[in-house]
Amino acid sequence: MQRIDILWRDIPSQVLIKRCRERGKALTARFLRG
Repeated sequence: MQRIDILWRDIPSQVLIKRCRERGKALTARFLRG
């Protein structure tokens, strides 16, 4: 059960990291375009 609990805690963090990276790319693209 502990392994499953760790996975459940780890999945949301990975999703948030992916979203942050996507937002970062979008922001840098806008910044470079001016």
